[in-house]
Amino acid sequence: MKITKKAGCAISILTVIGKNKNKIVSVKTIARESSFSEPFTRKVMRELEKFSYVKSIMGPKGGYILNKKPSEINLDKLLNDLDEKKDMIECVYNKSCTLHAGCMINFTMHKLNSDVREIFRKYTIDDFIKGVDYGKVGLSR
Repeated sequence: MKITKKAGCAISILTVIGKNKNKIVSVKTIARESSFSEPFTRKVMRELEKFSYVKSIMGPKGGYILNKKPSEINLDKLLNDLDEKKDMIECVYNKSCTLHAGCMINFTMHKLNSDVREIFRKYTIDDFIKGVDYGKVGLSR
């Protein structure tokens, strides 16, 4: 299963901002709370802003706020936006395989990818925030 470092950082970023409700959160705070470096956090923030997940607030007390409700930020869509719709499970035989029709395990691998995506569609950033609130999920890597 592929959840890239960038996607993990994005989930953490959105969770940190979301748990702060409507408060403006600085990149420094986001980086510290999500345990990613500030430069990497800034890079991911730019992508999140490009896809309208967050809004930048300029000024001395600037930072970021969510541009959508946490319950509207679907994990599958977020992963698609950030990672260009990659399959969650790679071919076991060949790194460059794209699950061609002639492969003997193609159908089941394709179904497995679809099932994983369906599970991801059920989760939102709100689920991660609730996990943090209840101590079920930490933000540290």
